[in-house]
Formats: sequence, C-alpha cells, structure tokens
Amino acid sequence: MNLYYYDHLNFGIYEGEFKNKELNELSRLGNAILLDNNRYYTLRFKNIPGKTFYLIRNNKRLGKYLIFEKKIGNFKFDKLVGRATLQNHLKEHMEITMLKHGFRAYMSLLPENAHQNTNKGNY
Repeated sequence: MNLYYYDHLNFGIYEGEFKNKELNELSRLGNAILLDNNRYYTLRFKNIPGKTFYLIRNNKRLGKYLIFEKKIGNFKFDKLVGRATLQNHLKEHMEITMLKHGFRAYMSLLPENAHQNTNKGNY
C-alpha cells in the first residue's frame, strides 16, 4: 500500500540495538506522521501491515507517551497497545515499546520531510 502525506512531518521508525551509548544496526521498520496541530502521531509498522496506531503525549508524566490501537473521537483513543519514552541517553530517538505485539523500536525525533509535499512509503 502506498501512503501519501501532504504538509505533515514524517519521522522514521527503526529497529536496532543500543550499545556503547549509541543506537547501532538501524533498519527501517515504519513511519510516524505528526498530525492535528502537533497533538498526536500516527504510526505504521512494516511488521504489522494494514494497521495504524496513535501515539499521544501522557500529560501526567513528562517525557512519556501512550500508543493506542483505535481513534474513537476528535481526540479520544482506545485500546492501549504500547508506550514510548524520551530518554536522556537517546539524543535523536524516542524508544517505543509495543506491548501487545512484543517488540521495541526507535522513532527519530528529526523529521525527514519538513518542507516536502509528498512522502511515499510501503508501510
């Protein structure tokens, strides 16, 4: 499936290992798209085809995010399936843990297409 995103920021999601204070052996696992006036991200993973997830800030805990499987309203989400954390040792990535699906990934904090009109991907 090809996805086209217009005027949104696109962030890469990677799998890899954290060794010697650095992420190593990164390989592309998916995309994150920042939407709705920077209120949430949509996440798509190659290893979970056809599914979209929603990453939102946890307003009760600084640097913590929640990942949901369903969007049920304007800014309402349901079915918690993962968590994400900003960590001091990861300068350019956020650590994602998909609890329901049993894997860990790293989302880049640096957008790939700050001013591009389109982005194509197979996620």
